[in-house]
Amino acid sequence: KHDLTSLTTCSSGGAHIPVPLMKQFEKLCGARMYQGYGLTESGPTVAATPVEGDPVYESTGLPYPDTEVKIMDLQLGEIEMKAGEKGEIIVRGPQLMKGYLDDPETTLKVMKEGWLYTGDIGYRDPRGYLYIIGRKNERIVAAGHTVWPTLVEEVLAGHSDVVHAVAFGVPDPLRCNTDIRAIVVPREGVDRASLEKKLLALCRDHLEEYEIPTKIIFRNSLPLTLLGKVDRKKVIEEIDAMIERLIQGEDIPEEYR
Repeated sequence: KHDLTSLTTCSSGGAHIPVPLMKQFEKLCGARMYQGYGLTESGPTVAATPVEGDPVYESTGLPYPDTEVKIMDLQLGEIEMKAGEKGEIIVRGPQLMKGYLDDPETTLKVMKEGWLYTGDIGYRDPRGYLYIIGRKNERIVAAGHTVWPTLVEEVLAGHSDVVHAVAFGVPDPLRCNTDIRAIVVPREGVDRASLEKKLLALCRDHLEEYEIPTKIIFRNSLPLTLLGKVDRKKVIEEIDAMIERLIQGEDIPEEYR
């Protein structure tokens, strides 16, 4: 046991923490939890939740002083979106990089008129708070709608019996559509059949119909990065390999069909 009475604030970055976990942490240590957003190219800070005022757990906060943030359309990146509308996050400020070393071509793709095009997708509320929902290259099109796997994962990970969750798309050539699937790592000893029903009910309460996973796959573990986050790249590479085998007519585990 440790005396944490002197602890007043804690900060987190690198990935959004599920709201139930943040509240659980605050209850455990008695300190306020803050989140931030940034990337290597931004030196590495862009926004953070304010120290004062009521907490906005779902948000990564407000831009730092002298830092501008806009949300741009996903097609051309030229139209600024209104509050609540999703788009690509672009940033301008004194902390931005000048460019990638010896790579002017890539620099020109992400730096335009002083603005850094982050590749991150999000939106801002009427008060200016920033919300992150995923990466531009993670977008799934299902039933003609855009699905952001991060939103699905946050709903699943919000259940107290879920340790990790990853959402992904599987093409269904017969219906010319993409099905949403999810891999979930449950807490040890949890009844998986019962948990699946609870998770699907949770999804129905918080997601659109086209965002709800058609199948939940339970695993004992998922590959993690050095920071303890799910290594999404490795998981998706494994899934893509499964899909390729399916297309080639090879046998794959039933849960991936």
